Amino acid sequence: NQVKPHNVSHAVNRFLHGIAIDSTAHTLRHAFATAAYRASTDILLVQNLLGHASPQTTSIYAQADPRGGDIVKALSFGEDA
Repeated sequence: NQVKPHNVSHAVNRFLHGIAIDSTAHTLRHAFATAAYRASTDILLVQNLLGHASPQTTSIYAQADPRGGDIVKALSFGEDA
């Protein structure tokens, strides 16, 4: 019997709300990714940590960082390749 991501997220959210934490599993994942990017400025590291297939998906965390806009612009996502 395979555990589905939605079920894990739902269980984590129930637990968090049960202990009076308003965050969700998704917001905690986003906070982790943002902190990891800010600490490392390594978009590929954060991509691997999150399991994203593309650095383009992960680039939202770089764009949220004041330093990240230039980094995202400098990345090539294969459109010109």
